[in-house]
Amino acid sequence: GFRSLYTGLSFPLAAQAVYKANVFTVNQTARSAMLEYRNLERHDSDLLTSSANDISTSDTLVCGMLAGGCNAFIFVTPVEFVRNQLIEQHSRLAFEALLHERKFGVARTVGTTGRNYIKQGPFDVVRTVIHKYGIGGLWKGAGITVMRDSLGCGMFFVSFEISKHYFKTTLGEDSLIGTLLAGAAAGFGFWAVALPLDTVKTLIQTGASRSISSTLSDAMKREGILGLCRFYKGWQVALGRGAPAGAITIGTYEVAINFLNKCSLNV
Repeated sequence: GFRSLYTGLSFPLAAQAVYKANVFTVNQTARSAMLEYRNLERHDSDLLTSSANDISTSDTLVCGMLAGGCNAFIFVTPVEFVRNQLIEQHSRLAFEALLHERKFGVARTVGTTGRNYIKQGPFDVVRTVIHKYGIGGLWKGAGITVMRDSLGCGMFFVSFEISKHYFKTTLGEDSLIGTLLAGAAAGFGFWAVALPLDTVKTLIQTGASRSISSTLSDAMKREGILGLCRFYKGWQVALGRGAPAGAITIGTYEVAINFLNKCSLNV
């Protein structure tokens, strides 16, 4: 039913605050370090200009990629591995129950299945995986997750900075609407790059595929170059979710930062 749409949600939902704090902190720290480095370069070359308080688009991309990569390896990989395990189990058990009902005419309760151990929640998944594979088992698919989030977050912050500059000139310096629109563009930029990698990551973490190369080769063998387009399956949901999520994230961050800056000035 409707609740199945939220299967495995509790674990990643609890982690969202940690995700965002880590990404924005690492990005801001990297931007500050990059700005200091670029200003030293300009000073040594006597090229101090009006851009001394900003960094280039390519530098913004690098800082965003660093933030996304760190967050993906430390937090995202194990959390999404647990979520995907629960989603895969729910889908498999529902399919088996449907087949059982069609074959025997009676519904079968989930607890009567004999295939594998039925995990009772995120912490049960963690306990089972650690017992079977060790702590490293929770980092299955780390490579593709880091690739997805480093590229995705790089495009997130690049899209935001470009859009913010545009909306500042059209809607004004302190326009909340402009901030929200720039955030929406950032969310769109993230998923435009990350979606195909997210599809591959899910296949790997649920055991449907062994690696990135095997996933791509299987798609090419089945449908040729058009098979790669299937990695964008569900783009409507991803982009439709990413834009408002980006707007809310950026809007909340900017309002919170401005409030804290005002508070620090009044102390």
